[in-house]
Amino acid sequence: RPHCLRCRGASDCLECAPGFAWQGQNCTACADGCQRCERAGPGMCDEGGCRDGHGYHRGRCRPCQQAHCTACNFTGEEVVAARAGAGVPGIRPDEICGRCEAGYGRTEEGNCEDCGESCLRCDRAGACEVCIQGYTLDHDPSREGGARCQSCGDRCKQCDKAG
Repeated sequence: RPHCLRCRGASDCLECAPGFAWQGQNCTACADGCQRCERAGPGMCDEGGCRDGHGYHRGRCRPCQQAHCTACNFTGEEVVAARAGAGVPGIRPDEICGRCEAGYGRTEEGNCEDCGESCLRCDRAGACEVCIQGYTLDHDPSREGGARCQSCGDRCKQCDKAG
């Protein structure tokens, strides 16, 4: 059977491939942008089942419109008017990014911004968690916003302290 991962005999499908669900006698496609629809059924999507770059909304997956966003949440039309005034050009006001791609972190508004110079990974914009090679995290408690990356020095690839 097409799109069947595990079969019993020639005709019994026990498990459909990701992006498909059992319907009648076949594995049928989930909604566009969806990789899991066992509960919701073909043409729909399970909550949490959207592919990277998509967000769940009313049984379907909508593409994330924000740059550098790999998983987004849609708050629903009831808050569109409330966020429209603070909207970013080209972004639906009901979209909040839940996860940003590597090198980007979330802002309080739910957008993705660059982690900062020499930062490889951050959870939120400006608060680095992992620096690129040749830099170390500087946890200065007096600095607002979180850790920053500082150079190890000219001939050093790894260090515990800057300089």
